[in-house]
Parts: sequence; structure tokens; C-alpha cells
Amino acid sequence: MKTRIYLIRHGESKGNVLNIFQGWKDFDLTSNGIKQAEKLAEFMKNIDIDFFYSSSLKRAFHTASIIAQKHGMSVIKKEEFKELNCGKWHGLTRQQAEQISPEQIYNFLYDPENLSVPEGETLLELQKRALKGINDLKEKHPNKKICLVAHGFINKVILCSLMGKSLKKLWDFPQHNTAVNIIDFFEDESVEIVDINNTKHLY
Repeated sequence: MKTRIYLIRHGESKGNVLNIFQGWKDFDLTSNGIKQAEKLAEFMKNIDIDFFYSSSLKRAFHTASIIAQKHGMSVIKKEEFKELNCGKWHGLTRQQAEQISPEQIYNFLYDPENLSVPEGETLLELQKRALKGINDLKEKHPNKKICLVAHGFINKVILCSLMGKSLKKLWDFPQHNTAVNIIDFFEDESVEIVDINNTKHLY
């Protein structure tokens, strides 16, 4: 027996188009992001899902709601799955953030394990709440299938952590908009990553 989590990144948001740090800023999906979510919903409509969860941010909740609608189900919001708190970087481009904190932008790009966003979160803090959220889902819904829509950075942290890799390897886990990752959790506490960053529904 196993618990399966379909871990998904939200569709394209207005913040993605602006190429800024979104973090906890609540951007809507673009029209393209809605189309991406609709394509994913069509792709997943025949997959048995027992529960739908999402980050509490609009871009993730809207994406999850489009998928859940095909199943006649509603979405439960969980704060643990919000994106990295970007603190002083909220709404800034990478170049603008670099002017404020060049050392931390270096860590963001090349040494994410030591990332500490000014007035935001460290990556270790994000990892702690992300894994707490995943463990809560496993314990609450053993042997069920769960669809969870979250964000690029937190998804990378979850995948990296579950594969037992250092957070320095974070960028080895690309996450495109509406990418699907499939994670199986077994009763013996073993974990299998079945799929990563699958976007075939878009093509």
C-alpha cells in the first residue's frame, strides 16, 4: 500500500510574466496560466484523486480549483505550502534584489543551502515547513491519492529533500508552470519519485 502525491506547480502568473520575486505576494494567473491549468485538468480528469490541496496563495488555489472541478471536488488550502517568504525581495527583479543584498542573491543562485532572504525566510525554514506539510498529508490520508498544487521553489525543496540530496542541488529540479511530479510514500517509510517536471499535457 502507498500514498501517492501529485505535486504540481501553479500555472503561469502575472508575477511570472514580470519575472519578479513573487513569494507571498498574491498574483492572479494570466490567461495563459488558466489555459495551462485547463489542459492539465483535462489530462488528469481520469486519474482517481481522493483529496485536493493547495497553497493558500491565489495562483496555486486557482490552478488546483480548475483541476478539482473536473472531479467535482473542492480544494483545501494549507499555509505550509506557500512559496518562500521573499521578504525585502517581494515584487523585485533579480537585478533589483541584487542591489539590496548581493551576497544573498549569490546564495540564491549558487549556494541555496545558505540562502537567507532579508526579512524573509531561510531555505532551511522553508524546508522545515514544507516537509511538515507533506508529513501531515501522509499521516492524515494513508494509502490515498492526493493532488497538491504549490510553487516552484517549495516544490524544488520538497523533491530535493525527499531524494536525500543537499539543498545545494536545488537547481537540479526544474519546475515549469503546471509541471507534475509524482511521489509515492510506502508503509516501510521508503519514498519513490515516479515523475519530475512532467509538462506533456501542454503539448
